[in-house]
Amino acid sequence: MAFVDFDYRRRFTEAMKPQVPPDALRAARSLAGLSQSDVASGCGLTRAWISKMEAGKERVLQANLTLRSFYEHAGIEFLGTLDVGSGELSGIGARWRPPPGWPERTSESAGYHTERNGVAFLAARALAGLDQLSVARDVDLHKTVLARLETGSFEPDAGDRLRQYYEAAGIEFLGWGDVSENLHYGVGVRWKPPR
Repeated sequence: MAFVDFDYRRRFTEAMKPQVPPDALRAARSLAGLSQSDVASGCGLTRAWISKMEAGKERVLQANLTLRSFYEHAGIEFLGTLDVGSGELSGIGARWRPPPGWPERTSESAGYHTERNGVAFLAARALAGLDQLSVARDVDLHKTVLARLETGSFEPDAGDRLRQYYEAAGIEFLGWGDVSENLHYGVGVRWKPPR
């Protein structure tokens, strides 16, 4: 009797996925509003291991797949394009999974993560690997103003300056707004892909 491996295709597809880069792991955790300890307890890894993965000091495939699965189960999708010829990744980032066909169809938006503010400043800072004090100094904002913006506060002048700062650094903000409900779907960040 011959053994048939019906699970081969799934395992092969999983193994072919590129590892999620450290910057996208940091952005995903920031979008989810979790600490490294929260992620560690949720996926069975240690906090020290999460820290090393987010810093790019560890690149273990199984641990990376575990983190990818953890975030995808939470509703976050990872972004990026792999150039098969060069092996280069571009457009790296993370966002909340938007409803299918969004923004054209709104009827299927129930159960998808929404945000009141469509700009994920905390995730942008995490993607760039910057600390709060450095960003506040660079943008000439008080640290408390930056902290409020990162938690979803709407402050037009300061928010515009902060957005321009990240966009000048090559970060693109993602998401679509439903004006009638003042909700945003697919909120996230990524490095601007080359044109």
